[in-house]
Amino acid sequence: MKVEIGYLSKSYYMNNQPDAGGYFPFVLEGNTSFIVDFGGVDLYDQLEGFLKIWMNKLKALPIYFCVEIYEFDREDFENHCRSLHISYEYLMENDQSLICLSKIETEKQLQTMLPFLIGVGLTMNNLVLWAIHKNVFRLEKREWIGNLRGFVQETVIVNMASDTTVFWLGYDGDSINAISNQPDFQTYKKVVETLPDFVEPRFIEFSE
Repeated sequence: MKVEIGYLSKSYYMNNQPDAGGYFPFVLEGNTSFIVDFGGVDLYDQLEGFLKIWMNKLKALPIYFCVEIYEFDREDFENHCRSLHISYEYLMENDQSLICLSKIETEKQLQTMLPFLIGVGLTMNNLVLWAIHKNVFRLEKREWIGNLRGFVQETVIVNMASDTTVFWLGYDGDSINAISNQPDFQTYKKVVETLPDFVEPRFIEFSE
């Protein structure tokens, strides 16, 4: 499995406004030391074989998923959570969509829920975020830029407190961004050491 790895410059995320269609459709609050882009990731075929092993190597549990789902997915989501004894809550609910927060504590929960949680991003381009070890998500009203310039709405806020790593599934599901202030993501060499052994990494540089 080939993965292109590069560091985003601060110009990608220097303002604190959510950017519809850009970087990022949420707000980063606090100190962001590194944002690593993992591109060319074929999650449609490598979902479990890549993400599950990667999270295990990072000793990521518990993992907090913050995911946008549509109302018609609510019953499926709740049934999954109940059957696996996963705690969950809704940060936002309206007639069309919901922002749900779930806490994944075991490997079985992770393996079973990954296809659903990641799938809403792959198939519907919905917001999919997850944080390792602690819950760093909340909602506040913020003014947007990008495709929703000037629009004010409830927005996911990511609190980048010390020792925090958050992952964002990129648009169309062809990349993953690791947003971190932890040493594991400080250098390309350290990043590669976190990945499954079958990954073939290649370093790329992004423009400023």
